[in-house]
Order: sequence, then C-alpha cells, then structure tokens
Amino acid sequence: MKRILQKTFSLLLTALVIHLSLSCASQTTALAPLQVVATAEAQVPPAWVSSGKDSRFPDDAYWLGVGSGRGGRALENARDQARNAIAKQLKMTVSSSTTLSEMSSSGTSGNFNITNLQERIQVVVDKMDLSLITQGDEFVSKVKGTTDVLMVLEKAAFMKKLRTELDEIVAGARTKISAAESNATSGNIASAVGQYIDALNAYEPFTPKQVFYNGIFPGNAYQAPQDASLAAIETGLGKLLSKVYLRKSAGDKQTGEVGRALEQPLRVKAVAVDAGKETPIRGVTVLFMNGEREVGSSVTDETGTASLIFLTTTEGTVSNRGKVTALIDFTELSNRLRQEAAKTTSVSFDYTAKVSPFTCDITVQGVGSDAAKVKLMKRMVAYFQKQGAVIKSGAPLVITATVTSTEAARVQSPNGELILQDVSALVSFANRASGEVVSSATVSAKGLDKSETVSVEKGMENLQFDSNAILEAILSAKGSR
Repeated sequence: MKRILQKTFSLLLTALVIHLSLSCASQTTALAPLQVVATAEAQVPPAWVSSGKDSRFPDDAYWLGVGSGRGGRALENARDQARNAIAKQLKMTVSSSTTLSEMSSSGTSGNFNITNLQERIQVVVDKMDLSLITQGDEFVSKVKGTTDVLMVLEKAAFMKKLRTELDEIVAGARTKISAAESNATSGNIASAVGQYIDALNAYEPFTPKQVFYNGIFPGNAYQAPQDASLAAIETGLGKLLSKVYLRKSAGDKQTGEVGRALEQPLRVKAVAVDAGKETPIRGVTVLFMNGEREVGSSVTDETGTASLIFLTTTEGTVSNRGKVTALIDFTELSNRLRQEAAKTTSVSFDYTAKVSPFTCDITVQGVGSDAAKVKLMKRMVAYFQKQGAVIKSGAPLVITATVTSTEAARVQSPNGELILQDVSALVSFANRASGEVVSSATVSAKGLDKSETVSVEKGMENLQFDSNAILEAILSAKGSR
C-alpha cells in the first residue's frame, strides 16, 4: 500500500511540474509577440525615409531630399545631406536639359558667343541660393541611433525668386540702354558707347542665370523684353562701333629680359570719333593677350587710357620676337559684331625677348602616375628651355614640381558622377648643395573624370607654366646664382 501511495504521489508531482512548465511556456509565448509589436510600432519609420516621397509634398509642387545623421550633430548633418540631395536633383535637371539651342535663346542676334558659357552656368548652379529649403519632417530612430530628415523646396517659391533676380538684371540694363539711346540721339557718342558697354556688363550674369532657370522650368521659360535684351544692346552699339577706336599711346617695340617687366607699360587709349573730333571713352575693359593667353586687363580711366606692365616671356615668340594684342572686351557681343569691332578696337605691340642662359636640373614628385609625371616633366623641359634653361643632370640649380591634388566636387552628369580635382604644382628653385629654396611659384588647374586617378592626370595635363609668377621665380633664381 505504501509503495502504491508513493507511486501515486510521484505521478501527481510529475503532472504538476509538467502543468507548471506548460503554463510558463504559454505565458512566455503570449508576451513575446506583444513586446515585439510594441517595439515595431514605436520604430516604424515613415515611408519617406526609404522612398524619398511624401503625399503631403507632391512631386509636381516640391523637390524633396532625405538625409540621415548620427552622433552629436545628427540633425545638422541630416539636414545638410538632404539639402545636397535637392541640389543634386537641380544640377542633374539643368545638365540634362541645357543645350546649345537653349543657350542661344537669350535673344541675341547672329551667333551668340558661348565661350565659357557652360562654365558660367556651372558657377550659377554651384552657387544657387537654397535658403528657401525648409524641413518637412523628422524621424529619430532609437533602435538605429539615427536621425532622418525630410527637406522640401517649393517649386513655385523658387521660380518666383529666380524670376525676380532676372527681372532685376533686365531693369538695370533697361535703364542703361535708355540713357545710351538718349546720348546717341544727342550726339554724345562717347557717353553712349560707355553706357551701352555698362549695359553689357550689367547683362553679364543674365545669360547663365536664364539658362539655369529655363533648364529647371522649361514650361515657363524666361525671355527678356525686346527693348531690354542683348539684341537691343547689339543693335544700338552696332550703329556706333564704326566710331570707336583703340589707339596705341606708348610701349611699342621694346626689348626686355625674360622675367623682367618691359621698361615702359603698354598703354592704349579708347576714343569715340565723330565729325573729326575724338572723345575719350571711360569705363571700357581692355584685354591684353600674348598669343592665346590673357596676360592682364585694365579699365580705361577718365582720359580713356588703360595700361599694362608686361613681363617679358618667350612664349608665343618667333626668334624671340613676340606680340601683345590689346583689344576692347566685347565678349558678350555676337561673333559678327566682335569681328567688326576688332577692325578698329584692337592694336598690337611688338617686343623682343632677351634670353640669358642658365643651367638647371628638373624633377617632378608628388601625386600622379609615373607616366603622368614623365609627361609633365617633358612639358616643363620644353617650357624652361624656351626661357633660356640648359638642362643638365646634377646641375647646382634644381627645379622641382611637387604635385598635389584635392577633390573639389562630385559633379552629376547625364553619364554619371564625375570627380572634379584641384591639381596644383609647387615649382621650387633650389640650391642642390644646401637644399635652400631661392624662389618658387604655384600653378593650378582642374581635372574632371569618373576616375579619381584619371581626373588627377587630366589636371596635370592642364597645368600651364607660362605665368608671371613663374617668370619672376626664374629671374630670382638666376639672380641668386
């Protein structure tokens, strides 16, 4: 009997244990999903975090950008990232929609000069004012430790701001055109030409801004009113160009040592000639060109005079004889009018370069592939030989180009992301024995490519050594021997 009771008790105890175990397991199973659901509900991110879209801000009325950040500056970093996302959309829109036909829509007659226009458009894009971007939403993830931000830019407000900027440029040009027309009617030719040129200068930022605006809002394109357009300036100025002259005043046919300034400045005078009377034209920009290289510019004073101190170089010379051409800057005019104006508004100065030989060695170091460095050294050898250098290994004077590069930007193009590199070469002239640097100068250029390596190499290919700073460094190095 005792054994039966013990067995029965054992069975009851086992059953109780099993029951309690099943009960606990049942409770655990029931609670776990509640905890997961509670956590998930609290941390489910809004749809815009992953999609970049939000029904509160429809695509036809807003540009949206999403950014994410973590740490002490999570919110600031997320906002910056989101703003950059919107800027990237605008850049891609402008890049893909900008065509030469759109560039010519500025209202000019003839073939509008688009030299450097694409670069100017890029400047407008890079410097666009995004102050109208506001924060639309924010999500803080306690699980990931991140802050996500939705930034928005209202298209209508941005359009209004850009149109206002264009309207202000047009209004300023209209005032100057009106004054020019009045002076031309009264026979004050010099003042009329000066005011037309002032109108051109006022219009300088218009075309890239117009292309930028029309690239973003093609369905609401901006056109300048006919009476205040570049065409109106061209028409008025075109009637007067035959009366505008640039005269040489001083500085022709000089001889100078390479790296030294010519004894006399190159001096010109802009005048308007009407009925046999010459009147000086103030405020005109005169460019000075040595071959294809602009070596300086100067604005005419009240006497119509502009001048340049020219450092002698052998670049562009034949048998050490060269030319510097001075011309009135009519960059904004059509090719036809610029060619017509050049007949009376450009003059050339002859000069002779005196070359003093000096012996040196040349090396290249820093970033860039070996092949790129070899190419750069060959170009340096060719340039310095023209300046009188005799290249000799082990020479006491060593010219070293130390190349460095910095990523300037990532540019979106229709063909994908491009890397813009700022490439610089510090050109130093040093005494081999002591290592003392006696003079130096820096030249810089940019390289653009999908590959970082190739963009650096392109930047190295674009480095130009024919600069006043290099010429002065050569002269200092020769004087220290």
